[in-house]
Amino acid sequence: MPNIDNIHPPFRDNSRFAQNLARWITKRIGWDADFWDLLDSEKVIVTGVPHTSNMDSILMIIFAAAMGRRLRWVVKKELAWEPLGTIIRATGGIFIDRRSRAGLVGQIAEIVKASESIFLVIAPEGTRSYTDKWKSGFYYIAVDAGVPIVLAHLNYQRKRFGARAPFMPTGDLKADELLIRDYYAQWAGARYPEKFGPIVMDVPRTRRADRNASKATSPVADAHETATASHDEPTE
Repeated sequence: MPNIDNIHPPFRDNSRFAQNLARWITKRIGWDADFWDLLDSEKVIVTGVPHTSNMDSILMIIFAAAMGRRLRWVVKKELAWEPLGTIIRATGGIFIDRRSRAGLVGQIAEIVKASESIFLVIAPEGTRSYTDKWKSGFYYIAVDAGVPIVLAHLNYQRKRFGARAPFMPTGDLKADELLIRDYYAQWAGARYPEKFGPIVMDVPRTRRADRNASKATSPVADAHETATASHDEPTE
């Protein structure tokens, strides 16, 4: 069972002072933010897109605070030394053991399930540099934990932050990838556009292995597997 102290940092969500301060900052820097009804969802995985600059994370934290929510984010446990560890927890960091046999997706999914309320942001690009594939860990965390995904975006050209209403992943990665791609093609605007690559999901090796093993033991291939694939059998 995950350590609840690791999940819930000392400062709570919905501080009126923090919310008002964040809204004041939002106006001062000239950005508009859609304060959408995400507060109805107690547990969500948020995609932080685009991620081409350190400023992206700072703006996400400010805009989430303006909605009365504190972001949670994952960080390797090697940074848990004091006093840095206390600072990271206080700002929403959740320490993860990258060498655990449970794997990153498994660990984070268990943390989400064990938490009463969590607003966990993950950058699918996984790097501020150009990449031609996104990491699909955020998707499988949502599937395994049974929680919705919120597609959040920054648009530097319009100076606007917003998001799509929460949706439950179907378990068919490629089908849901079309929805994700269409959304960001319309709304995302990177600070450094040349670093924002194509939206193509990379299926983790463990998921591919599970799918291939399932196919090998099945006497008849299902011609409609793309419509019925489970989260352990993502179609490529």
